[in-house]
Amino acid sequence: MYVVTFYSFKGGVGRSMSLANVATELANRGKKVLMVDFDLEAPGLHTFDFGLNEAPKSGVVEYIESYLESNESPDVTQHIYDCNLDILNDGKLWLMPSGNLDDTYSTRLSRLDWNDLYENRSGYLFFEDLKAQWKEKYNPDYVLIDSRTGHTDVGGICTRQLPNSIVFLFFPNEQNLTGLKKVVGAVEKQNTIESNNLSQIEMHFVSSNVPDLDDENQILCDTLANFSKSLNYDKLTAEIHRYNSLALLNQQIFTLHRPRTQLAQEYRKLTNEIMLKNDEDVEGATSYLQTLVKSRSPDSQKVTEDRLKSIQEKHNNNPSILNLLSQIIERYGDVEESLSLINRAIELGDIKATTKLRQARLYIALNANNEALDSISSALKSTDLEYSSIRLAVNMVVRIDPSKLTMIINSPAFQNLENNELINLINKYFTSEYSRLDLAIHALLFLIESNEKLQDKKLEDEIKYAKLHLSLIYLAKGEFKKSIELMGSKRPSHSDQVSTIFNYAMAEWGVTNEAPQDLLQLVINDIEEVDVFNIGDTNFKQCIALSYWAIGDSDKALKIAYHIKEWLVDTSNTFSCWTYINSSSKEFINDIDEMITGIKNGKVVPRFISRGKYLF
Repeated sequence: MYVVTFYSFKGGVGRSMSLANVATELANRGKKVLMVDFDLEAPGLHTFDFGLNEAPKSGVVEYIESYLESNESPDVTQHIYDCNLDILNDGKLWLMPSGNLDDTYSTRLSRLDWNDLYENRSGYLFFEDLKAQWKEKYNPDYVLIDSRTGHTDVGGICTRQLPNSIVFLFFPNEQNLTGLKKVVGAVEKQNTIESNNLSQIEMHFVSSNVPDLDDENQILCDTLANFSKSLNYDKLTAEIHRYNSLALLNQQIFTLHRPRTQLAQEYRKLTNEIMLKNDEDVEGATSYLQTLVKSRSPDSQKVTEDRLKSIQEKHNNNPSILNLLSQIIERYGDVEESLSLINRAIELGDIKATTKLRQARLYIALNANNEALDSISSALKSTDLEYSSIRLAVNMVVRIDPSKLTMIINSPAFQNLENNELINLINKYFTSEYSRLDLAIHALLFLIESNEKLQDKKLEDEIKYAKLHLSLIYLAKGEFKKSIELMGSKRPSHSDQVSTIFNYAMAEWGVTNEAPQDLLQLVINDIEEVDVFNIGDTNFKQCIALSYWAIGDSDKALKIAYHIKEWLVDTSNTFSCWTYINSSSKEFINDIDEMITGIKNGKVVPRFISRGKYLF
């Protein structure tokens, strides 16, 4: 049960209207909400259309009167009424009104001696019992109290004893600022006395009834800056602007009847902010944790840790919240506790593949590699994993044991990728080591066969694209005839793309052991008007250098090769036509050095060809 007091020093700021809209919004979200009208001098909640079957015959005043007469707390259910609104999501709404507003109400109210109640009649315990009865009889998620204005004894009950949170509504002028200082100061003093951070009263500051006009002279901006400084808050919780609608005359509940209006949106924002501070509320706790996950500068660590502990205690059987807690705890460096939370979340039913991957990452951090592989294997059974998550899985397997990459290739998650995503992963992770080329071939054959079975003309280009990549991997493997078959067997001509001509020439070179000068001359002819030295593609320049050597221009080939060495930027992977695999910068430079040596010696044999001859 979370108690929120709505307070304003002066009237006319829409305090009761705000409470009514927030209460209805909470109920529409499936919450159980009790509204209590403690504005005893000027009660108003009963005037809203909450679907009461009858005018209230009893309320707060009668409840107190009964106690003073009998010295026993009466049954609170006799003073609370069901609200019969068309509420969504099984929410509930109740009202404890100020009382029976008959001709005797003012007289009876004036007889209540609040000082006597507290000093001689155990008033503090009396109101604590009232809170206990609210919880026992109704177990509401929220109790929203409409407090009277000004500095009063009732105001003290509503702002210091009863609430977990206070919404201070004000019109930004000096009169409201002067009045609020005393009330806010009293709450701050009480919070200072409370040693437990979680027992302190949260304070929300809401400017209300403010005209939505241009602030060209910064009058409103400067005034609100003064409020912020004087009342010691960083920013407004919400702003409720003046809304010009005759519907306000009927006290229409906008969040219920006009949910798309700006006013309803502003009330929903206030509702969200109230929930955000309530650790007991699943939705509020989730929103708070999600904010921490996204934030780079969360609350002070002490306050954060207190709240995290509180949230965990209240939601220890909620897997979604445990998952979020795990992410935040991991950020603080407590890997073991983070893993413990994620394991419990999984035990409670959080079987999402992304959760399994987080579990795997934590296992790796603790050097529990076998457990990590099990988690990855489980995650890859899902066909809903996104590309980024599968890429994470591949990275983790490469880190643990690259020989286990077979589990990636054969997994439903990998095989369910879009064609271009699958090929991207193959090129990045399976074509940088000779030992992984067979896995790349296996994956591409699966892709090609799967698409061909669909007999969809729309997939023809994708099949062709996959075959091109497979042909390049066959080159790296030294299986040159297979590569030529995939490229179409027919020798290319000047009308083909330069990359097609070059790759075919390399495959033919592998078969005949002689560089096909006619094809590589076509490559040079195609780029005659291109300034090779200003091209950023390092692999392109490497291919052109090799082509120049093949047609007999060793000087140009050497000039380009030395240029590559001088200007190569350190990158993680660069495709090399010397090996037909992705190489690190260091490996690529080694390839260029071998090319330079071969060019100088007059005998150039790319390593993928010499390796192919050796293997086969």
